[in-house]
This record gives sequence, structure tokens and C-alpha cells, in this order.
Amino acid sequence: MEYPEELYDRMLPKKSQDPWTTAFGDKPILVREKSQEDPVNHPPHYTSGGIETIDYMEAKSTPEEFRGHLRLTTLKYLSRAGLKEDTLQDLEKAAWYLDKLIETVKQK
Repeated sequence: MEYPEELYDRMLPKKSQDPWTTAFGDKPILVREKSQEDPVNHPPHYTSGGIETIDYMEAKSTPEEFRGHLRLTTLKYLSRAGLKEDTLQDLEKAAWYLDKLIETVKQK
């Protein structure tokens, strides 16, 4: 889903803010340029509209729910590695979710 440009512009950080984050409540939200693509760390279908889906999910869930999501998504990518066309990408995605889980647990 594409958002109107004026909405996208409002989601971008102010010049005084870190150019990669903006506030969503009390949590930082990663903001990416539309043209940047990274199929493991920032897939374009998860950054549509200028906000990372993972950051929105974290903001809208309890810490326990979010950690559960990260753990299960890690398992999903590990389980399907080798069964789809890009084994390495699935392993990299599993590692990304595991790293995010470790980071989240350390912040606890």
C-alpha cells in the first residue's frame, strides 16, 4: 500500500533528528528512503510508507509478545532454510531475527 506523499513526508525525521529514526510514542522508528533496498535487513515490502513494519509491531505489542514474535520468526526461517530457492537469505533472515531478539532481551 502506498501512502500519499504528504503523509510520507510527515513520517520523515526533522533535520535536527537522527536521519534514520523518528519518534513513535516513546520508541524510535526506523525511517528509510524509498529507493533503498535490502532483502534481508529492510525488505521493500516491509518499508513501504517509510516506516519499518518490525518497529511498528514492537510499538504495538507487549515486550513478551514481541520477543515471542522474534523467537518464532527465527524458527520459521531456520525451518525453511534449504526448502526454498535462497537458503543463504533464509539463514541471514534467521540471524537477523535472532540478533534482534538478543538485543531486545539485553534491553530488558
